[in-house]
Amino acid sequence: MDASYESKYHDIEQDYFWFKGRRDMILRLINKLHVNKDSKILEIGCSGGHFIKMLESQGFSNVYCIDVSKKAIDLCIQRGIKGFVMDAKKTSFKNN
Repeated sequence: MDASYESKYHDIEQDYFWFKGRRDMILRLINKLHVNKDSKILEIGCSGGHFIKMLESQGFSNVYCIDVSKKAIDLCIQRGIKGFVMDAKKTSFKNN
């Protein structure tokens, strides 16, 4: 991803209506399906971690996120994401 574009993306992803709406729709779907708060959830392409933070604030405790961007991973770590944060190209997940 172009560095300039990625920087702008991270600047707006928390408050821009499209990102907020997408996070809200996914959370509503999770709630509608009555997903257990202990279920494992993996967000692929987590960017700055805003959705994972939303899940954690809703009581989900087994959340994981991966991204191919070093900058995105660093942002997640800075924002205190408690679940695994790792490079999507080199995950440390075991089979299954």
